[in-house]
Amino acid sequence: MRRKKSHSELLLLIPILASPIAYGDHLWDEKYFSVNLDGCKNLVAGFKAVDTVKGFVYTSSAPIIAGSGGSYSRADETYPTLAVHQKGDPYHVAKALADKFVLEANDPHGIRTACIRPTAMYGEGDRQMIPHTLNVIDSGRFRRRLRSYIRSARTSRSLP
Repeated sequence: MRRKKSHSELLLLIPILASPIAYGDHLWDEKYFSVNLDGCKNLVAGFKAVDTVKGFVYTSSAPIIAGSGGSYSRADETYPTLAVHQKGDPYHVAKALADKFVLEANDPHGIRTACIRPTAMYGEGDRQMIPHTLNVIDSGRFRRRLRSYIRSARTSRSLP
């Protein structure tokens, strides 16, 4: 007979925190490290203490990949990140250090951990992606950028 799980048992946690404007004012530098790195350390320590959480997925960020030249298509968890170099904007360095911590905290006999590294996220209250995209479309620059992207893709990938 299988034991019925209690509603208070948390098996997997995937926190998704949106960034402030990452490349903007560095007034938030300390908060980036407090929320991302210290927050992850506190969560993992708490999970180990309660022993009911079996998985933790950290929402990292694609730009933590160091020296990629902006291409993330073939990058995996073995690529060097800003955690190694610790250079770059404070937001992404903090994300890289938290990413490294989470991957190192993986325990096949305890809490399994993983990171996702999306290139962009948006949602309710977004002030970065959607307004900028709408401005590009409204200004007519979208067609020029799309045409340029298609030409570049055809050249680099030999598309028809």
